[in-house]
Amino acid sequence: MKVINFILVFFSFTKTESLTLRKPVRKTIKAFHGGLELGLTTLTTGLIMDNTISKNSLNKIKNTDIKLYNQGMRNVVNNLILLGPCYYYGVDSFIISDHISNINLIETFNIVLIHSFGYYLSHRLMHRSDLFRKYHSFHHKFNETLTPSIGNAVSSAEFTFAYMSPFVLGSLIVDPNINSFNLGILIVSIMNLVIHTPELADINYNKFFVSPKTHLNHHQGKNIKSTYSAPTFNLEYIYTLIKNLIDKN
Repeated sequence: MKVINFILVFFSFTKTESLTLRKPVRKTIKAFHGGLELGLTTLTTGLIMDNTISKNSLNKIKNTDIKLYNQGMRNVVNNLILLGPCYYYGVDSFIISDHISNINLIETFNIVLIHSFGYYLSHRLMHRSDLFRKYHSFHHKFNETLTPSIGNAVSSAEFTFAYMSPFVLGSLIVDPNINSFNLGILIVSIMNLVIHTPELADINYNKFFVSPKTHLNHHQGKNIKSTYSAPTFNLEYIYTLIKNLIDKN
């Protein structure tokens, strides 16, 4: 009897130890919920900005073409609530391994920077290639009047190609922890709302970042030079600055 008790205690102890040392497993439902939470945050923030800061622009776009506005908002919901969480689930479950560490600002910066380059190349291609231009055409139906939420009123193909793919690529290159990755997504998402806010066009922005005025001019074709950077770093300005410094030396 004592031997049996000893064996039971031994296996109970080893089982507890194995559970303690086992690497935490990311549950499928929680992985999807993370993307849903970010999507809902972006959607809610955009709607609040639409109905406060950009209320005049919202009324104008509704009065001009309510069908186009409704279609745009359907795309917004589809992208943020359905597509976005699916891509997030893939990255969270199969690429990111660290779900414990606190935010690493260097990792977050690198995620935002890589997304900026990825979006720039995608955006440029969608303007210059007949093969890809069709995927971007819907977003440019909103040219004269913009609202923050319109920043996500793009086709599913564009959302995948230009919005989500750079995040996937960034996660592969940087290998960030989940909190750093989430902050990077949040920064890009909020800036995307900001640059589609006409009421903020008169604010002076640091030239290293894309301003609402610059992006509004892009929609209306008023920029002197083509500007494909969005929604964070102004890569055209940074490139010109570096080129001028090299030429001087």
